Order: sequence, then C-alpha cells, then structure tokens
Amino acid sequence: MRGESISELIDKKLMNEEPVFGITAEDLLQEYFVTTNPESAEQRLTSNLIITLLGLENKGIYKNAVFGLPALCVLGKGGMDLDCYVNAYWPEYARYGVPDFQGKKVVIPQRYQRLIQFYVELDMADVIIRDGKVDVTAAQGEADYAIDIVVTGKTCKEQKLGIFPPVLFLSDGVLLGNCGAKRLINKTNRRNNYDILSIAKRNA
Repeated sequence: MRGESISELIDKKLMNEEPVFGITAEDLLQEYFVTTNPESAEQRLTSNLIITLLGLENKGIYKNAVFGLPALCVLGKGGMDLDCYVNAYWPEYARYGVPDFQGKKVVIPQRYQRLIQFYVELDMADVIIRDGKVDVTAAQGEADYAIDIVVTGKTCKEQKLGIFPPVLFLSDGVLLGNCGAKRLINKTNRRNNYDILSIAKRNA
C-alpha cells in the first residue's frame, strides 16, 4: 500500500485481535494526525498504537540524505546554500530564518498540505498546492517560496534554490502496530528477548 494509507489502515484495525503491523514515514503519520482531528486522532492512536522509530538516519536509501533523513524545508531564491547550511555555524542562520510569507506565493505539495500548514503560518500567503514539482515551480518564478521535503538536495542545487532555516521537521521511518500486535509483542517478549521490528518481520 502507499505510505499515505498505512496510518489510516492501522487506525481502522486498531482494536482488532489479529496483529497488524505497518511501516510508513514519520511525516506521513504526522500528516494523518493533523488531517484527522489533531487532538483526538493523536490521543487515540498514540495511546493504543505501537510507534517505533526505525533509526534510518544516513542508512539505506537515506545514506546520502543531506540532513540524514527527509527534511521539511522552506526553499527559495536567495536562501542559504544547502552545503553551507550543513557546515555553517548557528549564528550564520540568523541572517536568514523563516521568511515573512504575507502576500507571497508559496507552493506546497498536496501530500503534506496539512502538515505544512500545521508548522507554518500561511494564512496571509497566496498558497499554491501542487501534486508534484514543487521546487521547480518556485525555481521557474511561479512562486516566491516552496515548502517541501528535501532528501539529497539534488533538485535544489540544480534549480539554484536555497534553504531558509530552520529545518521544520525530520522524518524517520516508523513501525506501527495495533492492539493485537501489542499483545503479540508482550507475549513474545515474555518468552524471548526480541525487539519489535524482529517480531513484526516474523509475523509479516
């Protein structure tokens, strides 16, 4: 299934006796929290759901991630060069900072629409929602800024887009499990010293 659907699937099967595990991205889980009622959804899920960060920083597909993990960033012309950002001292960041979006065109991806609006005040901005090519839209001058996930930063460098600190959100992989999965883990842990990911693999 698509990563966007995993959190909702686990939520629907939250109280099932049958163990259900899912792996998704932390940003997509947070998007689900803020898309549904942020208070009740997060409270309901986190109280019953197994949420284990997978610790993927600079590992596997994120080996070349500029921030170690996918990072939600404000991008635009005149922002700080990505390489400079990673290597700069903190006082350097003060010259940039999150810009004033009032009256500006800000392009954001549809899949992170509510997550972005949760982290960034965009009420006074002209928000453009796109299904893809968010950074290219900004680079071509159709928008003043883009807010999107940066992994390797390759497109940003190609399009000559800089970052306006700070990074808004770092997204690790997450393992989710319903109540049946929690009971299975508790039962298995009494017999063996397995970690959650091992148990999920054995029962996939």
